[in-house]
Amino acid sequence: MRFSRTAPAAALLSLALVATGCGSKKKSPDTTVAPETTVAAAPDTTAGAAPDTTLAAATDTTVGAAPDSTAAASSATTTAGAAGAVNSDLKAAGCPSPLVIQTDWYGEVDHSELYALAGDGGTVDKEKGRYTAALIDPRNGTDTGVQIEIRNGGPATQFQNPVTLMPTDKSIFAGYVGSDEAVQHAKDAPVMLVIAPREKSPQIIMWDPATYPDVKGIADLKAKKVTIRHFKGATYFDYLLGAGIVDAAQDDPSYDGSSAVFIAQGGKIAQQGFATAEPYVYKNVFKAWGKDVAYQLISETGFDTYAEAIGVTKDTFEAKKGCLKVLVPMIQAAQVNFIKNPGPTEARIVKVVTDEGGSWTYDAAQATAATALSLQNKIIDNGPDKTLGNFDDAKNQKIIDILKPIQAKAGNPIPDGLKPSDFATNEFIDPSIGLP
Repeated sequence: MRFSRTAPAAALLSLALVATGCGSKKKSPDTTVAPETTVAAAPDTTAGAAPDTTLAAATDTTVGAAPDSTAAASSATTTAGAAGAVNSDLKAAGCPSPLVIQTDWYGEVDHSELYALAGDGGTVDKEKGRYTAALIDPRNGTDTGVQIEIRNGGPATQFQNPVTLMPTDKSIFAGYVGSDEAVQHAKDAPVMLVIAPREKSPQIIMWDPATYPDVKGIADLKAKKVTIRHFKGATYFDYLLGAGIVDAAQDDPSYDGSSAVFIAQGGKIAQQGFATAEPYVYKNVFKAWGKDVAYQLISETGFDTYAEAIGVTKDTFEAKKGCLKVLVPMIQAAQVNFIKNPGPTEARIVKVVTDEGGSWTYDAAQATAATALSLQNKIIDNGPDKTLGNFDDAKNQKIIDILKPIQAKAGNPIPDGLKPSDFATNEFIDPSIGLP
C-alpha cells in the first residue's frame, strides 16, 4: 500500500531503508505483480464505471498528442456552469512559470486534478521526480501561458510534508496540505487552503470479512478485541482512542507499510490503509492474500478532514491573489473533467510514472480501480451544496475542536482563537463548478 500521508517522517524513512512492500512500490517477494492478474481483475473494482475508464497508457499520451490535453473541454464548460467567456491567461494574472505544485507522494489518481491540468508532451525529470508541461485550461482547451510542474513527494522529499517544505523552498507555489495538517501547523508553518479537490480522506481501517463477518465498522472491532496496526503517531488513531471508538488494548503502532504481517496473521488483525489502494491491491496484486478486505473510512467515525487540499503559504496568499483567482476555478474544472472522462488523465499518470522509471510503479488497472474507489466512497464529490472544492466552516471547526486536546497533550498546542477562516478560504471558488 501507499505509506500513510500522516506518518512520522522518521518511521517512513526507516521503511524506505528496508524497502518493504507498499502498493506497487518496490516489493518484497510476496507482493510480486503479475500483469495479467491486475488487468483481468479490473472489472471487480470498477462496477458501473464507464468503458473509457479502462484506457491504458498508449498512443493518447505520446509526445505532442495535443488533442488529449483538451479532452472533454467543451462539455466541461457546460457541466461546470462556466457560462460565457472565462479568463484563461494565468501569465497575465501574475502566476509564475513553471507553476510548481508539491504533492505528497508519487504520481497516482489521488493527484488527478493536477494531471488533468497538465498537457501531453511534457518533460519528465527522472532524478528529481517531476513532470513539467503546458498548463491547459480544462474549460476551453486554451494554453494558459504558463507551465505546471508536478513534484513527487514522499521519498522524493525525504518524507517532508508539503506544509513544512513550502516555507523553506520558495520555488513551490502550492502544495497538498490536509485540513488537520493546517491546524497542527498553524503556528510554525501557517498556510491558507484555497481548494479541496477531495471531499473526504481515503484513510481507512480494514479487516478480513471472512474472519469477522459480523463486523460492519471500526467500532465493532472493539467488541471483538481486534488488534489494529497503524503508523506510530497517527493523529486519527489518537482521536479513535479519545472518542472511545477503540481502546488501548487494540493499539498496535508497529505498522511498517508492509503487507507481510496482515497476511501472515490470516485475517486475525486489522490494519490501516487507503480506500483508493488496499481494496484493489490486496485482492489483485498481493497473491498471498488474493481476496476481498472490508473497511471503513476514518471520516465516517467523526474525524472528517479535507485530505490533500491545495494550500499556499500566507505570503503567497497575499502576494498572488490575482493568480489564485484565475487558477482555482481551473482546478475545479479539471477535477470535473477527470470524473466525466477519466481515461486520458489516468493514462497520463501511468505514462509519467513509467517514464520516471523508479521503484514506484502504477499500471492502468490500478489507476482505473483507484478512480472507481474514489467515486464509490465519495472521496471525490461535491460539498454539502453542488460545488466541488469549497470548504465547510463547520467541518473545519470540528477538526479544530478535536485536535485541541490532542495537540496540547503532544506539546504542540493550537494557537488560541484559531478559526476556520484562518487556514481555509472559498474566496477563489467558482460556486457554479461541480459534479452533475
